[in-house]
Amino acid sequence: MVSALIVGPCVAEPLAGVLLFISQTSRLVLGGLALFALAWGEGLLLLLVGASSGALLPRAGAWMEGVKRLFGILLLATAWWMVNSILPAWLAMLGWAFLSGWSAVMLHAFEPLPTEARLAHYLGKAVGLLLALWAALLLIGTAAGGRDILQPLAVWQAVGGSPGEGGAAQVGSGARADAAGAKALRAKFTQVTSVAELDNLLANTSRPVMLDFYADWCVSCIEMEKFTFSDPVVAEKLSHFVLVQADVTKNTADDRALLKRFHLFGPPGIMFFDLHGRLLADARVIGFKNAGQFSAVLDRVAGRPAPPLFTR
Repeated sequence: MVSALIVGPCVAEPLAGVLLFISQTSRLVLGGLALFALAWGEGLLLLLVGASSGALLPRAGAWMEGVKRLFGILLLATAWWMVNSILPAWLAMLGWAFLSGWSAVMLHAFEPLPTEARLAHYLGKAVGLLLALWAALLLIGTAAGGRDILQPLAVWQAVGGSPGEGGAAQVGSGARADAAGAKALRAKFTQVTSVAELDNLLANTSRPVMLDFYADWCVSCIEMEKFTFSDPVVAEKLSHFVLVQADVTKNTADDRALLKRFHLFGPPGIMFFDLHGRLLADARVIGFKNAGQFSAVLDRVAGRPAPPLFTR
């Protein structure tokens, strides 16, 4: 099970994409051919290399040690990224700090350059020092209450200065503000847990409805909340909708029935309904969309000539 976290990135993403395509289109023959092509695409190169008796492979040497370490770090980083969605944010940041610091050590960032250093040595040391700096920033940000790997020092930006200027109470206020914002956004969604609850809500609505399928382990769902729904332009347009969310994290029988109702393989998936509760089948959103792309979808939904969505 542990090794699957490292081996999985090789095929998990394209396989999930093909399965999602099959579930959305219901074109079984085309989906089967896609799986067949995926299998050949994964294995054909290995067969060619093996049949060549090594003629296509570069000669082994000391440089292969560096390549081995590089791909080892990349595989571990991919594995860590895959489990980040089910880990606390502080633990995820500590893991990235550890990987960055480890990479810096392997690039000899803290060792003197050899007497006859070449360009590769200078580049390796420079990259190593940058990774060490990034690891230090992550550790400092985590200790101060930061929970964003892309902005580890955002807690200082939120208070307009260093933590010492406003006392210990200000440290981590940016992270608390982000958490409060996420809770406020989640509070705007009406939760439904079954097909019956959804049907009842649709039967009694007088505004257009947006149904969001969510799961705690769904990375794209979390990205939609963090980067898309929080955008001011998107948030303003969403205010015209009744926001509904189906949390399918536990994958119960009711969760599976909701997914099956809309022919979904799993989250993320967003459905739109008009003010009469009728599904707008051609306006569904599958996968992550950034703020600009999702805003365009909302404009397209709102621009339907009949019935008018934003009038009672």
